[in-house]
Amino acid sequence: MQRFFHDELRQLRDDLILMGERSLDMTRLAMQALETGDDKLALQVRGMDDGVDELEKQVDREIMRYLTLFGPMGSDVRLLLAARDIGHDLERIADEASVIAKRILVISQRGPLKSLLHVPNEGRLAIEVLRLALDGFIEGDLAKAKLVLE
Repeated sequence: MQRFFHDELRQLRDDLILMGERSLDMTRLAMQALETGDDKLALQVRGMDDGVDELEKQVDREIMRYLTLFGPMGSDVRLLLAARDIGHDLERIADEASVIAKRILVISQRGPLKSLLHVPNEGRLAIEVLRLALDGFIEGDLAKAKLVLE
């Protein structure tokens, strides 16, 4: 039973990684759409949000199933609770990318705004931090996790 539980935890981890990659892709595409004023790209980002929302629901269902079916204890419970928080945070990142894309559709109607010139740089920094956080999670690298906090 223990081995089966850990196999399923690997699936949960894989789902979180997929969520992270999709959230990262959405953020990258939203920043690209902002820089280029590409409405089609912004619409693509908006369309990706539902997929991340569904993944979060799937992760939540998996966590509840593991908690009720396997009755984990100690570090396994902490891992499941952390996974739930990670899933929620990744879903929020995807939501924010979708909100940016929605605003791009409005902004592009007015033409480029010079006051937004700092946003792509901030977006690149956010993408770097998210990539570092995902890599730290995937690799189990504590040093990378500490860099994210810095």
